[in-house]
Amino acid sequence: FGSMVAAWRLCLDIDNAGRLSYAEMCAAARRLGFAGDLKELFTRYDVGNKGHICLQDLDQESDAVVKSFVELVDQHCGGLEGLW
Repeated sequence: FGSMVAAWRLCLDIDNAGRLSYAEMCAAARRLGFAGDLKELFTRYDVGNKGHICLQDLDQESDAVVKSFVELVDQHCGGLEGLW
């Protein structure tokens, strides 16, 4: 995928909800050929035991970059629609 953001958008968070449920994470892990313990994987990344995983849980730096970009777009363009 080339980056965590690309993997997040193209493989993990395919519905653009901004988070993965356990079922979504399991489906993504299976698509990627993961053969390990899915419950252990989910528990490892479900920071705070909130019942879902978000990009920040996987890669804080990538999450900060995305949030910074969205903030700049909002400030300068009034949102994503203003980019076009």
